[in-house]
Amino acid sequence: MNRRVRLPLLIACLGVAIVALLGAQTDVFSRASAEGQANRHPCQGAAPALAQISIPEFAFLRTSLLPVMAPLAKRRYAWGAVSTEDVWSDNYPRRIDESRSPDGGFSASFEMRVWAETPRELAGFDIGADVFLFADAGHARRFFKEAASTRCHRNGSALPASQPPRTMNLVWDNPDNALQADAFLLRGSRVYRVSAVPPNTGHPEAMKRAAIAAVNRLACELAEAGCTTRAKRAEPSPGAARPSARAASRRPSDRATDAGRA
Repeated sequence: MNRRVRLPLLIACLGVAIVALLGAQTDVFSRASAEGQANRHPCQGAAPALAQISIPEFAFLRTSLLPVMAPLAKRRYAWGAVSTEDVWSDNYPRRIDESRSPDGGFSASFEMRVWAETPRELAGFDIGADVFLFADAGHARRFFKEAASTRCHRNGSALPASQPPRTMNLVWDNPDNALQADAFLLRGSRVYRVSAVPPNTGHPEAMKRAAIAAVNRLACELAEAGCTTRAKRAEPSPGAARPSARAASRRPSDRATDAGRA
């Protein structure tokens, strides 16, 4: 073939190859973007921002939860700072220094988790307690309404709690596919949450009743709860207690490490 003919043909082939490559890359990036949007939690960004505090002030948040958590077991398997989105995602609490904001402050929240050992009727329950501090009561009220609603809570149902006052109960299927009950309390610029995942006994209605009774009873231990009478004792679940689905999903190495630091 003549050299003059060969050069234009090579240039044309190179052009076709470049167009095909760019098309393939565009498709890959489009799929990646779509997958990223699909994996984004639907309630991210919906909640107001937390107040900013210094590290020593975390001690006050932690202390506010101890009346609920300390009697349940000697050690907590997880604790630390949480984001507002965690009331939907059920993510693990993280180290406090990981909650630092660009201006140098720290997001005002704290969570503890424990496998209850006592009292007997709560043995085997996976219990969590959170406190979220906002800049003002208006932001706290907005978060309370969003967090305690059925929006973004799969198979959720919400109703006012009998005790404590100004408390909402929420029952839903958490991201670990386990039945979970929450008690949300609005107290000024603070929002508290007490959560319980009961042992997986295979009796959904009994599990639901036991979980609601557990969170309301435990929430009454908060200093700001304002319970006028002792909350009803949590009903024991029928059958032998087995680890909850949320507890079973944690890796043994995580549990051992957390317990060793508690």
